[in-house]
Amino acid sequence: MGDRYEILSATIPAFFQNVPIAHISGGELSNGSKDDVIRHLITKLSSLHFVSAEIHKKRVIQLGEPDTNVFNVGEPGLDALVDMKFIGKRKLEHKLGLVLDRKFLLMTVHPEDSHLNELEGSSLIDGLCTALEEFPDKKVICTLPNSDEGSVMIKNKILDFREKNSDRFYVFPSLGRLVYLSLVKLSEAVIGNSSSALVEVPFLGVPSVDIGVRQSGRLRSNTVVQVSRKPEEIIEGIRKVTSP
Repeated sequence: MGDRYEILSATIPAFFQNVPIAHISGGELSNGSKDDVIRHLITKLSSLHFVSAEIHKKRVIQLGEPDTNVFNVGEPGLDALVDMKFIGKRKLEHKLGLVLDRKFLLMTVHPEDSHLNELEGSSLIDGLCTALEEFPDKKVICTLPNSDEGSVMIKNKILDFREKNSDRFYVFPSLGRLVYLSLVKLSEAVIGNSSSALVEVPFLGVPSVDIGVRQSGRLRSNTVVQVSRKPEEIIEGIRKVTSP
């Protein structure tokens, strides 16, 4: 499953050793990320395709794959959420060393590496930090970016923002799937540009603000508010998803 270079490193030798590959979630788009190209590469190396929507099935067939080998099965990552035993509020507080006394925002920001330069990455995280200053009463739990090019700059700006807002801004390198999704259920909204804000978060009934172009092209629920990197748009997006 996936669209990351880590899994591409497994599919290439499998292809040359004639080991069949079944690819999950091909045919999707994320125009603001190199993952978009890698996803299509994995599709071309694969023999069977289990896609998440009809439009993705059509796209895989457009890439030249035989329609008899492409199956629209929905998003399998959501199936696991139906029976997932989420962690309760008190256990989360103990595990993370936090007091979740009120609703909070959950934040994840990754580089927009399709158009990557320092100016654009800086514009995204600077715009978000500026917007958060308009909500001094809101707690924010933030996970650090992935290892894509440009992540160090975003990480440093996040840590700088924490130094100035340590009473309400909490940073974790990574939370793991279960802890993260348990926090999603308790959060007021999810903000940033992670794909989870378009897939798992709407399924759990929580609104999200998708910032910038990293996830452009993906299908999205009407609970997802799309905004640019401009602080004023991010502020308006946060106000919208946190209003009744």
